[in-house]
Amino acid sequence: MASNNPESKRMAKMSASPLAIVVLLAALVSCAPPAEAATATLKPTDKPATRAVLPTLTQTLAPTSKPPVSTDIPSLYETFAGDFLVGAALEPDQLSSEDHVTLLTHHFNSLTAENAMKPESIEPSEGSFDWTGADTLVEFARAHNMAVHGHTLVWHQQAAEWMFNNSSGQPLYPTEESKKLVLQRLEDYIRAVVGRYKDAVNVWDVVNEVIDQGQPDCMRRSKWYTFTGTEYIATAFRVAREAAPDAVLIINDWGTTDPAKRECLYKVVKDLKATGVPVDGVGHQMHVNIDNPTPAVIEETIVKFSDLGLQQHITELDMSIYTNDTDSYKDVPQEILVKQGYQYKEIFEVFRRQAANIGSVTFWGMADDHTWLKTFPTTRINLPLLFDEQLQPKPAYWGIVDPSKLPVQTRHLDTSEGTPAIDGEAEGLWNMQSWPEIRTNETIRAAFQTLWDEENLYVFVDVKDATHDAADAIDIFIDQNNGKTDAYEADDAHITCRSGACTPSGKGEFLVKETEGGYRLEGAFRLSTPAALERQIGFDIRVADGAQPNAPASWNDTTNSQDTSTAYYGTLTFVAPIALTVAMPGTPVIDGVEDAVWAGANEISTDVWVVGASGATAKVKTLWDSGYLYVYAVVTDQKLSKASANTWEQDSIEVFLDQNNAKTTTYQADDAQYRINFDNEQSFNGGAKAELIKSATRIVTGGYVVELRIKLDYVVPAEGVRIGFDFQVNNDEDGDGTRDSIAKWHDPTDESYQNTSGIGVLEFGKKK
Repeated sequence: MASNNPESKRMAKMSASPLAIVVLLAALVSCAPPAEAATATLKPTDKPATRAVLPTLTQTLAPTSKPPVSTDIPSLYETFAGDFLVGAALEPDQLSSEDHVTLLTHHFNSLTAENAMKPESIEPSEGSFDWTGADTLVEFARAHNMAVHGHTLVWHQQAAEWMFNNSSGQPLYPTEESKKLVLQRLEDYIRAVVGRYKDAVNVWDVVNEVIDQGQPDCMRRSKWYTFTGTEYIATAFRVAREAAPDAVLIINDWGTTDPAKRECLYKVVKDLKATGVPVDGVGHQMHVNIDNPTPAVIEETIVKFSDLGLQQHITELDMSIYTNDTDSYKDVPQEILVKQGYQYKEIFEVFRRQAANIGSVTFWGMADDHTWLKTFPTTRINLPLLFDEQLQPKPAYWGIVDPSKLPVQTRHLDTSEGTPAIDGEAEGLWNMQSWPEIRTNETIRAAFQTLWDEENLYVFVDVKDATHDAADAIDIFIDQNNGKTDAYEADDAHITCRSGACTPSGKGEFLVKETEGGYRLEGAFRLSTPAALERQIGFDIRVADGAQPNAPASWNDTTNSQDTSTAYYGTLTFVAPIALTVAMPGTPVIDGVEDAVWAGANEISTDVWVVGASGATAKVKTLWDSGYLYVYAVVTDQKLSKASANTWEQDSIEVFLDQNNAKTTTYQADDAQYRINFDNEQSFNGGAKAELIKSATRIVTGGYVVELRIKLDYVVPAEGVRIGFDFQVNNDEDGDGTRDSIAKWHDPTDESYQNTSGIGVLEFGKKK
């Protein structure tokens, strides 16, 4: 199945109006590249083939008359004039629309050719150049004093395929002679294109999407690589520099926020620079969605590459309103567009903080009427840009230009079942999942956690505040029927905790405790009706700093109207407790045989069905020592199969690790996915690496055994330390090459390969 990560997309990113969808679908079929050879790497597209698909609903055609494009609102490029260029990708025919020209010239001071500068567009056959589209865009840019971002000189898709054929049009074979021919053709092409536009193009995507984090050398096994190894990269940069000495030459790729891919790209760029290849910068495509990657991960990526002293460009920014490949809206809820606005807001706050490292931010399109996401990964309404299909500003636009105009967002948070002791200590149950942050001001930082049982809602708030004032306070707001009303109802409650006391009394048990550098609150609010799974309540927290009494910080209601209205509270959903397993100390030999040390280990089972309702399952034990986590699994599987070339569809086990137990919706650097099939063939994703794992398998009657050792590289194992952990069994039950079932220990979703928020917890236990 496809993914919102663009690895499996038709990378042309061709867009369409609703009337052109049929044409584009045909183009997608006719222009789709051949599948590349399978590797032992977990791709971002590793998903079960049997996932249920929501019906795709049709989009209503836009009315023939449109409101005029607003030119009395702030210009994007003027808003960020002191920070970076602001660009948009477009097709030449969009310049025939007066409205699109108005939108383009008012908001953008850089443009990218969406397709017109790709090799198959400029030189579709040897010696036959078609400059029409590229010239149209370049001349427009010159006339309007706009920069041009050249996209792209070398790519494994939309390439000039004749470069890999002989004079008769037949495919070449990789030989030393054909290598020289291919490199000469590449050089001739780059000299012609870059030379023609050397006075107009300020930045070139010299090579595009050359990274494959699953390969030992991190290089994509494209035709370019097959014929030349990595020489095509050095050749492309060298020739581009000779043809345009003043242009910024970058290497461009998608998914650069993925920890493993980020490390690969960093290594490749560093090595290229060390060998004298004139790489000036890195391009981050930044095809994101309304949840992932987080702004923090984006900033982490930009900071990492800043160490190389290179210019960075955000080259293809858009934000899908979906977080998966199957959902489809008939009418997009306003709440989703508001959420998109906040996500854009926070991402651009990162860009502004990192402006010294960023040369430009380019959107992959001007407005929602023209976006490749209308047809990828499925045909559905998608609204990923700042302006709607009528070219009018959306919440996404205001989130970037003036966040005060954003409506209040309703945040949603799952809260797990559990009954902690009210003692002011954040131990045990409180550390089973991540701590959401409260929107804080400059002087305070705060985070909180919630739990529930049948009678109580439990709250723990940890505040870092360097000053101690009598007016410091934590306010807890609860709307038990989640009515979100403009005035308080009988079920609504407001508890204020200040200077060690909480009012009003009688609402439950609350304890305020001073800490080094701040204070904390732990409390139990008594619910008026018994709680149950999936119940939702309205909830908010506000933290006041006596040093800045007029600037309280709230988790959800940024208007700070919680005292009289529940309308802008967030929503808590009561969910099942997070599973916990305790790994006992011990050091086994990794040989697939159950040593005596395993006798003292706790055992868990994979009895949560994610796909199917029957199939292979496992009994799993864990141990630990000073550097490693050990896993021993006995898998019951009546018919072993690795008929599929896709590793995730072979009979195998998977281990998921979240070493800082942050329970994030996207992988961080410490998160890892290890897969081992019954033949002991390994594959990896995230921060997983071959050098960190040793495994052994043994086929037994009725199944197989897997024993493995994983070196923990982000946490030091010690008694009481907890990490995120889950275990999965994949089963091709009938041997036809299709995965029929997935059984897991805890996470009920198939998203653990990119989302650790639902996985269980493993604690390093004490010796008995």
